Amino acid sequence: MAGRNLELSGSKTRQVNQQLRQSYDANFKMMVVNAAEATNNCQAARKYGVTECNVRRWRFQKDRLKNANSKRKAFRGPQRGRFQEIDRRSYHPAQSLEHCQGVKHTDQFKASTGWCIRMMRRSGLALRRRTSLAQHLPSDFAEKLQAFQRYVIGLRKKHSYTLDQIGNADQTPVFFDMPTSVTVHKKRKKRNMLIMDAFRGHLTDAVKTQVRKMNGDLVIIPGGMTSQLQVLDVVVNKPFKDNLRR
Repeated sequence: MAGRNLELSGSKTRQVNQQLRQSYDANFKMMVVNAAEATNNCQAARKYGVTECNVRRWRFQKDRLKNANSKRKAFRGPQRGRFQEIDRRSYHPAQSLEHCQGVKHTDQFKASTGWCIRMMRRSGLALRRRTSLAQHLPSDFAEKLQAFQRYVIGLRKKHSYTLDQIGNADQTPVFFDMPTSVTVHKKRKKRNMLIMDAFRGHLTDAVKTQVRKMNGDLVIIPGGMTSQLQVLDVVVNKPFKDNLRR
């Protein structure tokens, strides 16, 4: 009998722990808050299967829950960091990754890589790698390309060169003090383009508004042209359906 009671007690403990580990979105929390205001915290907790402690906390967060996204499950932070003065001094002159790592340590503060990443995220910064300068092609590049190809092909035919007899050589300068190619810049929203067919569900105002919010352009494929312009139909959807029919 005692063993049975211990088993039941352990089962109840596991159930409570499972409830404590669950997460709830803002919409569910507002439902619980409204029920608690209509009755009381204890009844609302029993009705929705949550703890009374959660009900009290959600009632305290009512204003934030109203303004939050209905699918949001937590208010995590802090958004400004513990050492705001160090973040501010590091943000303005930040031009390279070495600057973030060069901040002096204090008793409470440690300039770790993790702090650098979080500081950049809080400040809206991102690393940018310098790209090589594009080589401008000459105006007669097509003729030069064909002449080079004809010359190489002619030599291969004349001497019967195989691929393992053809080499390539190049040079690049290397300095002992190589400057970094990574710099810190303010994040910018990348523009994108979404291509869809002329299905009526794609032409609604809600879809167009959402694409604009995502800083994108909506391109609609003309009717009857999906077999030529819709890549997914040709490359993915058709082979997928063909395999299903087998």
